[in-house]
Amino acid sequence: MIGIFDSGQGGLTVARAIRARAPLADFVYFGDLANMPFGEKSEEELLQITKHAIQFLIDHGATEIVAACNSVSMLASGLRSEIGIPMIEMSEPTVHALGDRPSDSIFLVATEATVRSGMYANAFRAQGIKIESCAIPELASAIERDASRMDLRKIILPAVEKAIAINAKTFVLGCTQYPFVQSLFEELFFAHEYSIKLFDPAHAVADVVVSQFDVQGSGQQTFFLSKPSSVFDRMSRSLFDAKSSILIP
Repeated sequence: MIGIFDSGQGGLTVARAIRARAPLADFVYFGDLANMPFGEKSEEELLQITKHAIQFLIDHGATEIVAACNSVSMLASGLRSEIGIPMIEMSEPTVHALGDRPSDSIFLVATEATVRSGMYANAFRAQGIKIESCAIPELASAIERDASRMDLRKIILPAVEKAIAINAKTFVLGCTQYPFVQSLFEELFFAHEYSIKLFDPAHAVADVVVSQFDVQGSGQQTFFLSKPSSVFDRMSRSLFDAKSSILIP
């Protein structure tokens, strides 16, 4: 069984991409809303949160892990040997999928933790690819609380303007929450009459999952939360026809 975790509903974008490719995959999902947002945590805090999430998933039957949060990707190499089961994170599949476009200027939007880690910048530059990164500190939390489109547009606009200013060709949604507002990014670029490719890493991650993990099951899915959220429950019902999430003590 595949175990998927994130700080909230963002990882559902990854689970959705996996389900689209593997309808019979079994998975258990843990949304750690009590510790949301991951992107504002220190590295030590993230490490403890991640270890707890992985152990929770293992205790509930997971034999393979998807860390569906870019903010914890920097911890993956050290954790793989420690947890003793396969784990796929967000950054490696993303860099691999975009590694064939060295002439492009890539613009990454992400949480503060992801940008601060420098993992994407280092990986892309090692392949000779130009990249600029921009943190959007408020966006993940705003999406999670179902903020208005007007408020979301105000949060997003500065990043869009920065991407246009550097003549970026590819715009990477470097937080699993961000695809939920992809249409807003597209609207703002369109309003500026600017053509750019938006890239959702969930699809690259899902491609790796179906090629490396056991996805032949019965389509079983279970959702756990560390804090109640009507927004999460509404989204999981919409995407997966799921019953209410199970709240852990």
